Amino acid sequence: MSRYVPCIDNYLTSMHPTNKELWRTELQLLYDSMKLSIADPLAIDGQWFDVHEEHGEGINPKFRTPEGKVIVGARGIVFAEIIPRFLESHQSFFDLVEKLDPGRQLETHERRKAALEIPESYKCLIDIIKETHELTFASPDRFLARLPEDFSIRSLLETHIARELKDPCFRYPHISGGLPSRDYTTALGSYHILKDRAISLTEEGFQFIPADQQYFESLHPGSLTSYKGRIRFFKETFERIDLTKARTELMFRLLLE
Repeated sequence: MSRYVPCIDNYLTSMHPTNKELWRTELQLLYDSMKLSIADPLAIDGQWFDVHEEHGEGINPKFRTPEGKVIVGARGIVFAEIIPRFLESHQSFFDLVEKLDPGRQLETHERRKAALEIPESYKCLIDIIKETHELTFASPDRFLARLPEDFSIRSLLETHIARELKDPCFRYPHISGGLPSRDYTTALGSYHILKDRAISLTEEGFQFIPADQQYFESLHPGSLTSYKGRIRFFKETFERIDLTKARTELMFRLLLE
């Protein structure tokens, strides 16, 4: 154990962090919050296994598939125009942060450019979420119209879709403990904090390595405490879950029995 030296230790703990240290801390908090928010459209708040067959405790009798898959599938229908933009903003944010890794062979001006683009990428995401919350839907018919009448798919999904329209699942990532918020003003404040901090920095480098679990391509669905792993899982889940196809296949099987 190192010996406590009041004269030195008290001085060190009283030193104010530099702008660069604050920028790194705030970017880490935002990174953590962004990582958590990507789970929102999957309806499971970090409990990723709800959409896996082997972990699905509640089976939806109408689709004969885990209830989590039905909820995710319904959200995919309701927010079909929004989810691709939501995902694109997450990917953009992640790619910009990766450019700040000290191991990347980038010139200082390129790192600075990436650092200044990070707040703008973040603001794009929170604006998409704000737009989602502000949409007012008089009726779920607009979305149900995308589904065929075959095998009563519309009537089966009506309650799920009405629920999603009443309370959108998207939350705003922000700087403060790394937990997403329901408040757009809070998120907008985080945007200005990060933007102003980056603009004020004159130090060279703009280097940042997020405290994130390593991602391994060989693992499926990847490290779920890794931002990159969650992005991949998000993409693959929506590609795999197709309620229209699932219902059609189920009804054909029943007809053949």
